[in-house]
Amino acid sequence: MDAVTTSRRDETIDVTTSQTKVPSCCGQQMTIRTDLGKFIEACCEICKDSIYVKKQDISKPQMIDD
Repeated sequence: MDAVTTSRRDETIDVTTSQTKVPSCCGQQMTIRTDLGKFIEACCEICKDSIYVKKQDISKPQMIDD
């Protein structure tokens, strides 16, 4: 998982968002504010800190036969 991290990020926990992990901050899970295609914007409700987390690729590109 690639993420733009902040100094307040404590740990990473599982969330059912296309198998992407959303970090926790200030002792609780961050909320997903925006889905930006390949990235998710997660925001802490307590300190208002936000980060961008890259989604995991769950499908591989396939060649289409004619």
